[in-house]
Amino acid sequence: MIAALIACICWSIAVFPVTEAVSRIGHQSVNFFRHFIAFLVLGILVFILQPNFIGHLFSSSWTNLLIIFTSGVLGLVLSDSLRLRALQKLGIKMVSFFSACQPAIGLLFGWLMLDEHQNFIGLIGLFLTIIGLILFTQFSYQSKNEPMNYKELLLLLLCLVAQGLALVFSKMAITKTGDVFKPYEIAYIRIVGAVVCMLVMALSRKKLVQWTKDLLQNKNKANIYFFTSTFLGNITAVCCSLYALTVMPSVFAQSIFSLAPFFILVINHFYKKEKLKRFQIVAAVISVIGVYLVLWQNLLSVFF
Repeated sequence: MIAALIACICWSIAVFPVTEAVSRIGHQSVNFFRHFIAFLVLGILVFILQPNFIGHLFSSSWTNLLIIFTSGVLGLVLSDSLRLRALQKLGIKMVSFFSACQPAIGLLFGWLMLDEHQNFIGLIGLFLTIIGLILFTQFSYQSKNEPMNYKELLLLLLCLVAQGLALVFSKMAITKTGDVFKPYEIAYIRIVGAVVCMLVMALSRKKLVQWTKDLLQNKNKANIYFFTSTFLGNITAVCCSLYALTVMPSVFAQSIFSLAPFFILVINHFYKKEKLKRFQIVAAVISVIGVYLVLWQNLLSVFF
């Protein structure tokens, strides 16, 4: 439980320096290098914990590896890139609130694609989560007297869809390779797939050299923010979350992880002095109830 809580706190804090880094050198370069560094650091950890990791790779079918790679591309390339873009365009408050509903959206895709049955409590939770999202977005733009940024909101929704699909493929991978790979091995293969995909994209667009120069030259003094967010979010939080998932039921860990966006909203309230309006708080409460109803109905399945 302590490991899960540490992961949650680290993710919450990491949002602020990563937002600063994105504003200085762009979301694409930040996303590539933070995963590349995680690829190096976690690679060392994986080979220490599992010296026969390469043997496990060759003993698994290409179909199973493709499923894991697909999960990495959807979750770490597409979803994370869109999330970083949204932080730059929509701000921490909006992105954090949408991210808080990610567990419910992931379970919705599990219901639709993996035939993971949801009981009446879970369905009510999914409904409340969606209602809360709609209300929070509406109240946020009304309070600022601004027209809705439909393009960025749709991209943020696409981010949640990609993350939900990534979760489905991760569950498929765990089901198919549970007797071959440990959870931290699957997580590392996802990172490998993501880094390879982003490397190919960067080379094809001739962006890698410029991104590397920006990092080495500390463009706009971005490095302190970039390395802080990478250490907290992509290394410390990921390692703690993987450990938590190996020693406690995933639904318990997930319920703790889902608190991160709400920690972010509280930190943002004091750090950037962005206050939540009364109606935003009501919408947030509705979605929180929805998320935890979904988690609760899965928690019941652990015991009954």
